[in-house]
Amino acid sequence: ETMHLIRKDLFSMTINGMVFWVPISLSLFTIVPESLKLLVTNLAGFLYNVSLALQLPHSTHTTDTPPPPASIHTPHTPQEKAKDIHNPKATTIGSRGTSPD
Repeated sequence: ETMHLIRKDLFSMTINGMVFWVPISLSLFTIVPESLKLLVTNLAGFLYNVSLALQLPHSTHTTDTPPPPASIHTPHTPQEKAKDIHNPKATTIGSRGTSPD
């Protein structure tokens, strides 16, 4: 899918980049004073990146985030507490860590 999008949009993205960057580059060499070239270049790059971000398709799909590691999970039920490997006293359901009489 990514390669299809690249093939489809590469030419138009290249032309749009040239339309934006060629005038910026020409103005940097002819109009912009030496002391402001870095500022103008950074500002132009920021605006260009914002324009690219605004052209991205908006998706209602949220990013797939992996579930948190098991060590972060806080057990709530006695069964979960019994399975918790970080709680050595809760090895079996109903066990309170004491030896049977």
